Amino acid sequence: MQFNSADIERLVNRSLVIECFEITLAQNSVDSSLSFNGPGSITVQSDGQLSLKMYDSSKKSGMSGMMRVAFYNEPGIVAESEYYSLRAKDSSGNVWTAPRVYINEGLRLTPHGTIINVNVSDIRSERVFLRTDLEGVSVANVVVVGNFRLPFNKWEKQPDGSSSVSALDFEIEGVSLKLSQKSKHLDIDLESDSKGIDHQFLMTISESFSIAIGKDVWPVYYRVYKEGVLTSFINGKPDIVGLGMIKPLVETFPYKPAKLISFVDNYVNRREERHGHIVYYWRRLYHISSHLGDVAALVLTVNIEGLINNYFSDGRAPADKVLGEINLSKKLIRTLKLPACTNSRIKNVLGGMRKLSAPNILRQLEEEGTIEKTQLKSWNNLRHSLAHAANTDSDPESTALFFTDIENCLDLFYRLIGLSVGYDESFIIDSEDVIQTKLEE
Repeated sequence: MQFNSADIERLVNRSLVIECFEITLAQNSVDSSLSFNGPGSITVQSDGQLSLKMYDSSKKSGMSGMMRVAFYNEPGIVAESEYYSLRAKDSSGNVWTAPRVYINEGLRLTPHGTIINVNVSDIRSERVFLRTDLEGVSVANVVVVGNFRLPFNKWEKQPDGSSSVSALDFEIEGVSLKLSQKSKHLDIDLESDSKGIDHQFLMTISESFSIAIGKDVWPVYYRVYKEGVLTSFINGKPDIVGLGMIKPLVETFPYKPAKLISFVDNYVNRREERHGHIVYYWRRLYHISSHLGDVAALVLTVNIEGLINNYFSDGRAPADKVLGEINLSKKLIRTLKLPACTNSRIKNVLGGMRKLSAPNILRQLEEEGTIEKTQLKSWNNLRHSLAHAANTDSDPESTALFFTDIENCLDLFYRLIGLSVGYDESFIIDSEDVIQTKLEE
């Protein structure tokens, strides 16, 4: 399905309704043929969630087996067989699907039929749509609800006839991107003749922008044309607002896009499966209010430790002197008649010493000039006081030091994220002459 501008406006304003004459919910179980069929609709709610409502006049409360479905309440994790696959054909002939819908909490049986009213995490639609002008090229259009502060570098006309710097055009390896801020949403257009743009690629692009500007750039809708197939996607997850702990990784000043472009390029083209932890660490902070300073600080220090262990430990080992002392200690222990439990614990401690801990790796990074000494000190301060439940003084001087440590650790957190994907802002400079000229135009 290809939304027009009116559809996009209704989606952004949370008033979109997709009327469907044929809806099927089939249970994901090889041992059951239970399904529900009938008309209904898919609606975007005020908080961004997708709501499915359908009616099946053939499934009535008095029918055998329906009570078990209506009153299913087994403890523990819901079995995969209790989920249903959605197939909905809308009034324009588009078929929307979702592979995993849980209906039990929204199931209502009546003597005249069944009413189902549940939330759906997302829906997709695919149709063959051959375009000869796009042979060998994949294109996508992404819609993100909200207003975003980006280093825009292009003028764009507004609906009231005025113009503003609200567009950003750039290229990364293999992909051209055009971003345009509208009144209530951000448009992102992508095109590539070397990369196959698909769902995972767009999620990676979304992650890179989110981390870069400190605000969730999660698509509410996208459409992708690739190899003769047009795929549409509507995100049904509820809106999420950052609670104040996160800040931008790059500059967002107009006409200064170099750092944003470099980070997005590195994140998209150097990201591997092991880098999946990065966005997880970022989102953990995104959901924590800055008013919960001690909680936020603890999560921040743990995130930094996770980055160190996942991306900066390879190829690092203790000094030769330390390794020699470990080997000597093991030889001496063999000559002692120690209790089995004590002997085992000592050996485990010595074995652990062969691997550098996160504090030791951070110390090496500081000695190499990769991170600042103040960042290392602040991380140690927060980690020791929070992880070991030390009492925190509340006098003005101690409080100021606490928040200084948080700020230094945020800088360290972003520094490590950038380095883990090959991004180093110290080598990126926007031309001040170009910036000043553009601002004066």
